[in-house]
Amino acid sequence: AIIVTVGEAPTVSLTAPAPNANLTVNTATTLTASATAGSGRTISKVEFFAGTTKLGEATTAPYSYSWTPSSAATFSLTAKATDSANVATTSAAVSVRVSTPPTVSVTAPAANANLAVNRASNITASASAG
Repeated sequence: AIIVTVGEAPTVSLTAPAPNANLTVNTATTLTASATAGSGRTISKVEFFAGTTKLGEATTAPYSYSWTPSSAATFSLTAKATDSANVATTSAAVSVRVSTPPTVSVTAPAANANLAVNRASNITASASAG
């Protein structure tokens, strides 16, 4: 038997992060989506993707997933909503940039050094870009 399902496909949009957001490696960010099913249907799940890699899914509104990117790169994020009739729609892509944060360390004075009151002291640091 062939079953044909007629009706409106769900609508879905990725609402966070914002397009062109700058994210940090190893720092969690919340992906959120808005999804609406066609008449007489419900949303059964919303899946979140970075490119073709599935990151996770949510089965109840508000649809969200906590993602911790582990590498620096530019990612194309999407959300895919599937309704109770198993009809799916993928959102428009949102591009985000994930980078490694810069590092800074104080090199002088040494840790626990004794400094004189009312005397100038040199403070130096080293830094590197992410």
